[in-house]
Amino acid sequence: MQKVLIMFVIFLSFSFVGCATILSGTDRSINIMTSAGEKVIVSVQSGTGQINVQAPGILRTKASRSDIFIQVNDPCYESTQSIITHRVNYAIFANLIFGGTFGTSTDYGTDAMWDYDHNISIQAIKKPTCK
Repeated sequence: MQKVLIMFVIFLSFSFVGCATILSGTDRSINIMTSAGEKVIVSVQSGTGQINVQAPGILRTKASRSDIFIQVNDPCYESTQSIITHRVNYAIFANLIFGGTFGTSTDYGTDAMWDYDHNISIQAIKKPTCK
């Protein structure tokens, strides 16, 4: 009886975790590059808010079911926009084998089931008036 109880507790503990949550977590790092390697200031709007960052560089954000919008916000560069669309994290498919409904709902609830491309290149067009 005690072995059955122990096995049941182990089963329940694994049932309430999601594969994407375990394998990927909810933190995402996106490498933002510019078309010719220029350093520019960009405005990033994501599910966690809006920040200004320098590109090329690494954007650290949380997984979300929202797309990420990037706009060049540098006075010496034309205002161009890029979108990083969210997509399903492939680790969620491991729930079909291991986690079932509980694992899938955990990944959905923590947003770990969403991912982004890890590299993006934005177009940076220098204004002729800046040197």
